[in-house]
Amino acid sequence: MNYKNFLNKQVVNKNNEVGVVLSFDSDHIVIKYSSDEKTYYPDTAFKSGFLTFKSKRLKQLIDQDLLNKEIANKKKEKELAEKHKKYNAKRTTVNKIYKRL
Repeated sequence: MNYKNFLNKQVVNKNNEVGVVLSFDSDHIVIKYSSDEKTYYPDTAFKSGFLTFKSKRLKQLIDQDLLNKEIANKKKEKELAEKHKKYNAKRTTVNKIYKRL
């Protein structure tokens, strides 16, 4: 995702404070409010609904990105479970052969 599209765009937090995005990457988002600057973890802030963009288009982009990340994580977990299952099967077979010898 191109995070530069989100720079200088307005966001609203749960406290109804309006801020402007100063920087945004996969790890952090920095918001400038009227009184101060705050840094958040974007996945947590947007998934929980603490932060939302005023623009519906940007909100949809964030929602789609979160969905894509969730799908990728589920795929990784599934692959890991398959590898673990294969490992256990091989280990069982090796142990049987070892005992037989």
